Amino acid sequence: MSPISRIRKIVFGFSATVIILMIAEVVVRIGGWGTLPSEKIFTDVYNPTYTMLPMAANPWAETDEYLNQIGLRGQGIDRQRKPGVIRIICAGDSTTFGSGVKENETYAYYLQQLLQERGIVAEVLNAGVPGTTLWQQRMLIEERLAAFSPDLIFLYTGPNFTRQDLFRMRRLMERGSWTMQWQRILAHSRLYRLLRLQVSPPELDQSYHQYVQEWRDPTGTTIQPEWFIKDAEEDLTRLKSLGQKIHCRVVVINVIPRLLVEKAQAKGWHSDSPGLSEFYYQENVPTIVRIIADRLGLDTISIEPTFIDASYTQNLFQDVVHFTPAGHQLMAAILEEEICKRNWLPVPCQ
Repeated sequence: MSPISRIRKIVFGFSATVIILMIAEVVVRIGGWGTLPSEKIFTDVYNPTYTMLPMAANPWAETDEYLNQIGLRGQGIDRQRKPGVIRIICAGDSTTFGSGVKENETYAYYLQQLLQERGIVAEVLNAGVPGTTLWQQRMLIEERLAAFSPDLIFLYTGPNFTRQDLFRMRRLMERGSWTMQWQRILAHSRLYRLLRLQVSPPELDQSYHQYVQEWRDPTGTTIQPEWFIKDAEEDLTRLKSLGQKIHCRVVVINVIPRLLVEKAQAKGWHSDSPGLSEFYYQENVPTIVRIIADRLGLDTISIEPTFIDASYTQNLFQDVVHFTPAGHQLMAAILEEEICKRNWLPVPCQ
């Protein structure tokens, strides 16, 4: 066989393979295969910057509800600011989003109502995205939310390692792993997704065990505290710089689990009990986020004392971390009080 014939054969074989793959891709898309159940609400879950889909049905609401035009919960807001209207963003995970409660029972909604009662016209955007970590929340703020020019961002968050699959993904991305880059590119192919689902489906562990003292990544390696401290320092440092750049105050609040409150109750402790602050620093791993934020000079809020006091008379949690409507109301009241006490807005509270 001549060299030219050999080249023609290779080109023909390559072209035929590409055509077959293209036909297979079309067939898979038409058949609706290779789609994860989570893609009914999220975009590309193989990409850490995934977001929720605009106008998608909300599977975590008690009533029929759809997301707004930017893929978040609640009333949508225009990117362009309205004169005289304060803009606040509540960022976080499923607790901020309000899993298990109605949209008008989330702390973002209650906060807007409380501010209006004080004579402050405000738009409060609920930017909670279920299952996300501090790392993803930082990217969401940088890439999408900063464009809304907020006056204030509340970040209710936990450490970066609560999603072990994302902890590993961050390591791969930091190393510039070519396999990670190819996976992100190929993830747009339904045929690739179908094959990957059969071989190695994505690990989407969205459960939070904030009070456990040791985690292991998917390779079995113990996640060392210095690793997630480094990650949190990087994320919070970037958020601080971003806030200074867009003239927005960033306030950090760590996730509080029900177990912490129950342990405090068992001891009969209240907000004025000696040793309470040392107790929740020791018992609640996410407190490390607030410690780092304090060290970096970011504003922080400690919600533990108020929640512990209120827990004796109210049911504040649905499960491990998600608030009941009463929990959301309490959270909103704490935020409103801190806003007015610390003069965090360009207009005074009445």
